[in-house]
Amino acid sequence: MAQLHVRRSNSDDDTSGPPPRTSGGRTVPVVAGVVLGLVVSFLLRPSVPLTGQLPLGIVLTRGATLRDLDALLIPVAQQSFNYLLAGGVVGGVGGLLFAQFFSRKPGQ
Repeated sequence: MAQLHVRRSNSDDDTSGPPPRTSGGRTVPVVAGVVLGLVVSFLLRPSVPLTGQLPLGIVLTRGATLRDLDALLIPVAQQSFNYLLAGGVVGGVGGLLFAQFFSRKPGQ
């Protein structure tokens, strides 16, 4: 009887696909920008008269846990959450632009 030999391919031997994508060293500045944007937007979020700024837990849930009279604060919690999102996006784009600008080699 003939024996069948099955060759198992090793992922290291596979060179037929496209080269792996790399971030080109942009990950750290983008993450730092997102974190910085989130912190700044958290500090600059709107406040409520007589109460001040809402706690982080209420902001992250967009006020879903507020009941009774506190339910009047839901729009402020939603607006604060939107500020956080916008700050994170702006910070990430800023970090990406920072990484792109400072990663250029001279002469480019």
